[in-house]
Amino acid sequence: MIVTLALLSGCVSASVAAEPAPAGYREKAIAAITPRLKDPFSVKEMKVTKPYIERNSGVGNNGKWQVCATFYAKNSFGGYGPTVAFVTFSHGQVTDVGINSPQNYYTECAGAS
Repeated sequence: MIVTLALLSGCVSASVAAEPAPAGYREKAIAAITPRLKDPFSVKEMKVTKPYIERNSGVGNNGKWQVCATFYAKNSFGGYGPTVAFVTFSHGQVTDVGINSPQNYYTECAGAS
């Protein structure tokens, strides 16, 4: 059983290592996030992490490149609130965008700049 697990984890690592990190990830992430906001022109202080391999998404993005963006944007009430977005890439292109309120601290977002 231990040998099987070791072989399976080796397969996942090999497939991820074969795909390079997405080029132009910051620009692509911003372009994918802003149209999904209530007021795309209200974004302030957007910070984007370097790409990392997602291992814990729970939505089928495990093993794909992902970035975390943190920013302030207008909400439905016209006020500014903190927001977190996760952008997933496959073969250098955006494949998924998830926008959340940062009710929990996301360790993936710690290195955003």
